[in-house]
Amino acid sequence: MTTINNQDDFLEALRNNPQWRDAVRAQILGEELLQLPVKFDAFVEEQRAQNQKFDAFVEEHRTTHINIDARFDRMDARFDRMDARFDRMDARLDRMEGDMGTLKGDFARTRTVQDAQGIASDMGLQFVRTLSATDLSQMAGNTLSRDAGRSFRNADLVIEATDVADTRYIAMEVSFTADLRDCNRAIRNARLIESFTGKTAQAAIASVRNDMEAAEAVEAGDVYWHQLEDRRSSPE
Repeated sequence: MTTINNQDDFLEALRNNPQWRDAVRAQILGEELLQLPVKFDAFVEEQRAQNQKFDAFVEEHRTTHINIDARFDRMDARFDRMDARFDRMDARLDRMEGDMGTLKGDFARTRTVQDAQGIASDMGLQFVRTLSATDLSQMAGNTLSRDAGRSFRNADLVIEATDVADTRYIAMEVSFTADLRDCNRAIRNARLIESFTGKTAQAAIASVRNDMEAAEAVEAGDVYWHQLEDRRSSPE
């Protein structure tokens, strides 16, 4: 029989009697704490399984994300090609619009020159002739700079007319839609003609329509407006 007189005897007895040790542990820790290592091991296994599932989930969606990124990259490339195509179309339309503007301007100038006699008559004058670029160059002589001389002799239309008593001139610029630049060129050419000839010259524009600044110049009497018929309009 084991005699226990002190702590050392008690510990020695526990070492020598494993069943006592288990009984003491159960008595001190209780059932819940005794089950803790088992529960912890189970928790670790469960967490490991969850981690594996999470890793698989991340890998799966990483692959999906890569596929989505690749798809978006292909879409971006397609949109880039579409943008380039639209840019080329815009450039082509701009060229076509510019060509149409040139054609409309040339057509307006041709019709205006052909109607020079009627224009002079509308302004209360008798038509004498239209002046060519050579006529204007000879009129200016060597008084203008190269650029100013080129601009003057390239005037859209200069008409020599008479009011019976004296020679008169009409300095006209022609545009489908007249703007302030057309008005200023006509006024400048009229003043140059007056300085070269000593005769009265009327600044004029011929156009289908005018922008706001050109309309104001016409309203102020700075230029005469010969309105051209818009052949694009449907006949009434």
